[in-house]
Amino acid sequence: MDKLKESRIQILDRLSVKWGRKLEPTCDDFSDFCIYFSSEAILQLVYQAMAEYARQHHNHMKSKGQ
Repeated sequence: MDKLKESRIQILDRLSVKWGRKLEPTCDDFSDFCIYFSSEAILQLVYQAMAEYARQHHNHMKSKGQ
Protein backbone atom coordinates (compact mmCIF):
# COMPACT_ATOMS: atom_id res chain seq x y z
CA MET A 1 0.00 0.00 0.00
CA ASP A 2 1.29 3.44 -0.93
CA LYS A 3 2.10 5.98 1.70
CA LEU A 4 -0.18 8.98 1.32
CA LYS A 5 1.50 11.85 -0.46
CA GLU A 6 2.39 14.80 1.73
CA SER A 7 1.84 18.31 0.43
CA ARG A 8 4.78 20.66 0.16
CA ILE A 9 3.79 22.59 3.26
CA GLN A 10 3.32 19.37 5.24
CA ILE A 11 6.88 18.38 4.34
CA LEU A 12 8.15 21.85 5.30
CA ASP A 13 6.31 21.71 8.62
CA ARG A 14 7.60 18.21 9.41
CA LEU A 15 11.20 19.13 8.60
CA SER A 16 10.89 22.41 10.52
CA VAL A 17 9.84 20.54 13.65
CA LYS A 18 12.66 18.02 13.15
CA TRP A 19 15.37 20.63 12.52
CA GLY A 20 14.01 23.05 15.14
CA ARG A 21 14.19 20.61 18.06
CA LYS A 22 17.36 22.27 19.29
CA LEU A 23 15.52 25.47 20.13
CA GLU A 24 13.68 26.48 23.25
CA PRO A 25 10.83 26.98 22.50
CA THR A 26 10.78 24.39 19.74
CA CYS A 27 9.45 25.08 16.26
CA ASP A 28 5.87 23.98 15.70
CA ASP A 29 5.78 24.67 11.97
CA PHE A 30 7.57 26.33 9.06
CA SER A 31 6.55 29.85 10.09
CA ASP A 32 8.23 29.36 13.49
CA PHE A 33 11.33 28.06 11.73
CA CYS A 34 11.44 31.23 9.61
CA ILE A 35 11.32 33.39 12.74
CA TYR A 36 14.17 31.66 14.59
CA PHE A 37 16.58 30.63 11.82
CA SER A 38 18.71 32.47 9.29
CA SER A 39 17.87 32.78 5.62
CA GLU A 40 20.60 30.26 4.81
CA ALA A 41 19.03 27.66 7.12
CA ILE A 42 15.59 28.36 5.61
CA LEU A 43 16.97 27.82 2.10
CA GLN A 44 18.59 24.54 3.14
CA LEU A 45 15.31 23.38 4.64
CA VAL A 46 13.37 24.34 1.50
CA TYR A 47 15.86 22.53 -0.75
CA GLN A 48 15.56 19.42 1.42
CA ALA A 49 11.75 19.63 1.29
CA MET A 50 11.82 20.05 -2.50
CA ALA A 51 14.01 16.97 -2.84
CA GLU A 52 11.67 14.93 -0.63
CA TYR A 53 8.63 16.09 -2.59
CA ALA A 54 10.29 15.19 -5.90
CA ARG A 55 11.34 11.78 -4.56
CA GLN A 56 7.83 11.17 -3.25
CA HIS A 57 6.33 12.14 -6.64
CA HIS A 58 8.81 9.92 -8.49
CA ASN A 59 8.01 6.94 -6.25
CA HIS A 60 4.27 7.55 -6.65
CA MET A 61 4.53 7.65 -10.44
CA LYS A 62 6.75 4.57 -10.44
CA SER A 63 4.22 2.63 -8.34
CA LYS A 64 1.37 3.68 -10.66
CA GLY A 65 3.28 2.17 -13.58
CA GLN A 66 3.57 -1.25 -11.98
